[in-house]
Amino acid sequence: MKAIVLTLVLLLVCVYAKNVTEVTSENWNEVVKGYNYSLVSFTAPWCSFCKSLHPEYQKVAEDNKNDDVLVANFDCTKEGNADIASRLNVRGFPTIILLKKGEYLAKFNGDRSSEALSSWLLKKTSTPVTTLKSAQDLKQYLFDAGEKLTNVVVGYFNDEDSEERRQYFKLSEHPEAEEFEFVEMLGAEHKTAETKDHIALHRYFKPDPITHTSFGDILSLIRSEGYPLLPEIQESYQRLTQSDKLTGIIFVDPSKDNKDTLQEVENAAEQLKGKVSFVHGDGIMFAEYAENLGVKIQKLPCFVATYFAENKKYIPADTFVINSQQVKTFCEEILSGHIQPTLRSQPVPAQNPNSTVVELVGSTFDSAVMKDTQNDILVYFYAKWCKHCKAFSPRYDYLASLLKNVDNLIVAKIDGSQNDIPFDIEGYPLFALFTTNKAEPTVYEGKRSIKAMIQFIQDTAVASKSSAQLVTLDDVEEEVVEEQNQQEPPEGFNEKEQDEEEEDIFDGLEEEAKDIKDEL
Repeated sequence: MKAIVLTLVLLLVCVYAKNVTEVTSENWNEVVKGYNYSLVSFTAPWCSFCKSLHPEYQKVAEDNKNDDVLVANFDCTKEGNADIASRLNVRGFPTIILLKKGEYLAKFNGDRSSEALSSWLLKKTSTPVTTLKSAQDLKQYLFDAGEKLTNVVVGYFNDEDSEERRQYFKLSEHPEAEEFEFVEMLGAEHKTAETKDHIALHRYFKPDPITHTSFGDILSLIRSEGYPLLPEIQESYQRLTQSDKLTGIIFVDPSKDNKDTLQEVENAAEQLKGKVSFVHGDGIMFAEYAENLGVKIQKLPCFVATYFAENKKYIPADTFVINSQQVKTFCEEILSGHIQPTLRSQPVPAQNPNSTVVELVGSTFDSAVMKDTQNDILVYFYAKWCKHCKAFSPRYDYLASLLKNVDNLIVAKIDGSQNDIPFDIEGYPLFALFTTNKAEPTVYEGKRSIKAMIQFIQDTAVASKSSAQLVTLDDVEEEVVEEQNQQEPPEGFNEKEQDEEEEDIFDGLEEEAKDIKDEL
């Protein structure tokens, strides 16, 4: 029966995947290294952003099916796949990487649309600047780019040896210019009303180009004028998460008419252009992600502002109304420092006097850990959805019982997926020792062995060092738990919903497999 189901699933993968090749650690070298270029999306089945990418990625595969470019997907959650993802520094999902002959070439950081991806892929696999010979060629090029929702920078030059042209070619390869196509027109006969060497930025979302003569400021022009004021979050997420700029996010109910509300936010975006970025998202599709930001999605639309790079979130008061003036004022007060970040925290739990593990939450972490100058503190960062955490948690309680008599050592834990903490967690479970001389915690990177963890404490501790040495390892009941870490889902995780979704998918697979069999 299992073999039949596996065959059906594999058959359906071929049907669904079309021109996207599924690669694993087992066929990686054989498949990926066989192509000059390989575009690979690193995904996880529970990730909402991966699901929204899927149809766009299919279009990219369709557009490039006749080229010497492999378009592939790599499921990072499958057994044996973690090493390749780690080697390519995959830190979140989805991550899209371009390889040349199997070696890393570039990571895609742009809008996750098929148009932006195809444009970036073309640029990375060909010359960075296209030379056009006539005004008619340019007109056709701009028309085609508009159909693809792609921005185009046109350089007009008198002399092919000019310093401005050299600057232009160098800029075309800048990481921030990856989403833009660059073309050039050579010769005075192609000049516009501007006689000097200059550029024109043509945007698919605006009818008129912007002309610019300062080649040293082209990047500034791209940053301030090259993107829509209020794009969809799934298209711009990758770019914005790497920005140090404040980002405002509005989540809406897709079943409602949100035109007026979105226009209000776009008006605020126009007034704050260059200072604050804005995006909008489907509050149903990205419900878990919104809740991870601390937003209550029971009442849509809702608004939140965040510094992605610093993991800081700002939630408006309940009296907040989404209009251009209140959005503008709220963001300006964040920029001026008058509004402090909102700390996401579970309720402070009642401590069990019989427990050897202290339960921390977001609101107690700073005082209990960062400001404690008397004790070393071992903290276990876990997530309820993490199967490796579930496996190790009883062992952590056992570890705490072995250490309960060590002076000046506190053994603690915190649900990192439900509480804000002052640094990033890249995967669960994570163990860190905060010593009394702590500037930064010391992260435990060894095996999940009780003996090895006790040895780590004995080697690393400061205040508890002498007392920790008295713990003997001879009678420790050892059990090494599975080593692979799980990365935090950007939108959170609901185990019950996932089980139901998997059942629905399996039922659908059986039905579609039956249909395919009948057709064959």
